[in-house]
Amino acid sequence: MSNLFELLKDNKNLKKTIFSIEVSKKIKENWETIFGKLSTDLQFEYIKGNDLYISAMNYLWISEINYYKKGIIEKVNAIITKKFIFDIKVSHRKDLKEENQKHSLKIPSKSLGLEEKIIFNNKQKLKNGYKLCDSCSQLLTKEPICFLCQQKESVVK
Repeated sequence: MSNLFELLKDNKNLKKTIFSIEVSKKIKENWETIFGKLSTDLQFEYIKGNDLYISAMNYLWISEINYYKKGIIEKVNAIITKKFIFDIKVSHRKDLKEENQKHSLKIPSKSLGLEEKIIFNNKQKLKNGYKLCDSCSQLLTKEPICFLCQQKESVVK
């Protein structure tokens, strides 16, 4: 794995992608802080460029997010300690509540150690259809080949 990192560490696109992944993780960890009571009716989708894409189960929330967009962007950028997000794009998904319940990872105890949490998380992913990467057999992914192996293949080409 360290060889893969060495191979990819100077790739500018990969650096941007890794930073976007880190930002995504911070946003997900602070979701309730950012959106408060609306956090259960909204879902993080992805970051593309400097835009945060989220979905809402109610058209009213889309309107609310657009109204408070500037303040939300300031909250997000304060959490990630860098002015990175410039816009929020909100789409409607009526199946959002069901999907949130289906894919939510409810760890039974906060007293679990890191290893137990990882094992629990992996078991949940397997239940939700994730499989080991065909190339490295290390990461669980919905795609046949994980993101890191895809990047490795694109650099080698």
